[in-house]
Amino acid sequence: MTIKQTAPESTRIRPKPLNPSQPQVNSNPNYVHLKQPDINLEHGLNSEWLVTNGIGGYGMGAMIGARTRHYHGLLVAALEPPLGRHLTVAQLIETITLPGGRLEYLHTQEWGGGGLDPQGYKNLESFTLDGSIPTWRYDFGNIKLEKRLWMKAGQNTTFVTYTLTQGKAIKFELKPLCTFRDHHGGNTSGTPQVKALNDGLEVQFPDAPSYFIRSSFGEHDTSGEWWFNQFLRVEAERGFDAIENLYRAGSFSLTLEQNQTLAVCISTHADASASNWTQELEAEQQHSSQLKSKFEHEPTWIQQLAIAADQFIVARGAGHTVIAGYPWFGDWGRDTMIALPGLMLVAGVEVAASILRTFGKFVDKGMLPNRFPDNGETPEYNTVDATLWYVEAIRAYVVASGDTSIVDELWDTLESIVRWHINGTRYGIGVDPSDGLLRAGEPGVQLTWMDAKIGDWVVTPRTGKPVEINALWFNALRTLEGWANTSTRKASHDYMHLADTVSDSFIKRYWNKATGYMFDVIDTPDGDDGTIRLNAVIAASLNHSPIGHSTRQLILKGAAEK
Repeated sequence: MTIKQTAPESTRIRPKPLNPSQPQVNSNPNYVHLKQPDINLEHGLNSEWLVTNGIGGYGMGAMIGARTRHYHGLLVAALEPPLGRHLTVAQLIETITLPGGRLEYLHTQEWGGGGLDPQGYKNLESFTLDGSIPTWRYDFGNIKLEKRLWMKAGQNTTFVTYTLTQGKAIKFELKPLCTFRDHHGGNTSGTPQVKALNDGLEVQFPDAPSYFIRSSFGEHDTSGEWWFNQFLRVEAERGFDAIENLYRAGSFSLTLEQNQTLAVCISTHADASASNWTQELEAEQQHSSQLKSKFEHEPTWIQQLAIAADQFIVARGAGHTVIAGYPWFGDWGRDTMIALPGLMLVAGVEVAASILRTFGKFVDKGMLPNRFPDNGETPEYNTVDATLWYVEAIRAYVVASGDTSIVDELWDTLESIVRWHINGTRYGIGVDPSDGLLRAGEPGVQLTWMDAKIGDWVVTPRTGKPVEINALWFNALRTLEGWANTSTRKASHDYMHLADTVSDSFIKRYWNKATGYMFDVIDTPDGDDGTIRLNAVIAASLNHSPIGHSTRQLILKGAAEK
């Protein structure tokens, strides 16, 4: 079946162009000029773009339009936001026919048999981040084409636009390479049903929800075939299965004239449309402008950093959380609390309170979750430091915002944290009554940020009393001491006495005279661990640190030298 859709006049409205002759482009740290693409091939394969939608979904790929990872695709949809992430459309096969009949390509593919074919990167003149929007410019002599890609905030929807910025009309064909699988990898099974819509296609793999590929104009058909043996070089380097098979689901064909824009919309939402691409582009550009405006007097790279940081803040239910890292991770308690001041308090405090409230709802037995599993099961609590970083994140928020009402709101939760830590909670976490220090650990469990684990082997167990954990414990107690005994908060614990006890023991027990540095862990099953690690620097850096000024200087000096 072939369906033709007429191009509306609005397709001749160009998005704001990026003019390479303007000085601002040359000063843009995100501008890459590719005059000699063969020399820049490795750079283009190893440099990656990322777009996100604020609910855990993302799009990602190599700068030159190739795929090198399992995670690369135009729409990785978060079906159970912010998790449940599945790859849908992996790539668009982009072919143009120039006046005179010569075929050219925008995309690049690498195959298991070796080699790149086609080599669309050779036509790539430049790559730029326009705010958050990856932008490619292709040069075919008298023909120049601009491509942009972004996601709609709050939806599993990706927009891709193609604008003929110079030259006579060209014929343009797009073929979507599709799958439906967990974003961590593997190959989908079964051939999808591809149904024709008025403005595009509905794709449904067996036992999977439908998703939709729509265009703003042109003809489309439902023809399809399997494309086998696509090679993912980064996965091969990592020792993983590096071959993927994708289904070419239909095709889109049209004629693109000068100053005309084709828009493609890829979405899990049946009502998503490519026809409103101009409004969606303006919304994304406005969001980036608002983020940059908070740092209008700062260098361009600081403004771009603010845009990048915003990509990690996502919704979880009615609240917010932080993705610990794209493309692998979901939201982790430790990472979220450590990152909260830099991600949010510098640019504004609006979302920070939402995140603190969201995580407060998941405190259980006095512990913050380490992570939320990708399949939506019960949160995992194998962490000793996330909860203590949570107290520090609340303190930093109160200082930045002046909003002490959140302390009133979370006071019972904060007191329960202390109570459980004194009496003992999961994984051997509890206060040693002999010295007031916090001990943690049991066989087979990794509880600190040094959490590498291979099978059942915990690489760095740190069972005992880690130095930064007890500094964080002291910091938490001093923080609650400062908040206690107001008209709305009555302390159930003597925080001053608890903190003083930790301070006395810390000073007596952690300094290692033999190394001129802090013990990393004391009271391990094998004695005290004098390994020189940066955990002592963490302990020295806290707002309330049990380490005196002169000792902090020794720690910094020792860390720098050793």
